[in-house]
Amino acid sequence: MEAKSTIEIPKGLAERLKKRSVEAGFDSVNSYAAFVLEQVLGSVQKSGSREMASGSAEEELVRKRLRSLGYD
Repeated sequence: MEAKSTIEIPKGLAERLKKRSVEAGFDSVNSYAAFVLEQVLGSVQKSGSREMASGSAEEELVRKRLRSLGYD
């Protein structure tokens, strides 16, 4: 079993998580919160990877253009 950690969130958010965890059929608020965080972080990481890849491609285009203009 993975070690657990505690975080503090506003009470209103905790209540919303509790309500939604019941509606979604989760066994506990903690398991639902972990699920939501995993989904959000996964999405952010994928988005960040695409931005980094896109940034690298754009950077290479700029470098090529500068080289074609005589800049090294």
